[in-house]
Amino acid sequence: MSSDFSHERQKRDLSLETLRSQGSVRMRALGTSMVPSIWPGDVVSVEKGIEDIRTGTIVLTLRDDRLFMHRLVDVNKSEGDKWFVTQGDALALPDPAVSRDQILGRISSVHRKGRVTILSTELGVSQRLIAWAFCHFKLVRRILLRLHARRVNEQPDTNPAVPGSRISVGKWEGLRS
Repeated sequence: MSSDFSHERQKRDLSLETLRSQGSVRMRALGTSMVPSIWPGDVVSVEKGIEDIRTGTIVLTLRDDRLFMHRLVDVNKSEGDKWFVTQGDALALPDPAVSRDQILGRISSVHRKGRVTILSTELGVSQRLIAWAFCHFKLVRRILLRLHARRVNEQPDTNPAVPGSRISVGKWEGLRS
């Protein structure tokens, strides 16, 4: 096991322990699978409770020793067990189904440039179009990510809702208050 992998695993485990013990944690999204709902660099608030999750809720899952933040698209019942199917908004295919134990929490809000957004369980028409184009066209993806990077770099992040130290977690960067 390399020291980089071990270090990332420790940081991920610290974020998950914070979620379990405190009931919530903030993480910085670095991936692009949830564009346009969540962009790279957005800070998301994750809440531990999953009793009220329904199709459309964005959840944090642990699968193959990695964290994923994707939208719940289906719930399957098989021989008395429930299996939850998630999918990134900008991905063409759903993820493998996960058990309830693999769902760690739900995304309650997104913090972006001083604004807090409560995510809808449904994408609007324009968001679906952006997600589809982002998924299927490399040029669109490249242009949107450059525009996003330019917008992020032009505006200082003055979000007082995001105090604390940064903890990188694979494709995540957790923020501990």
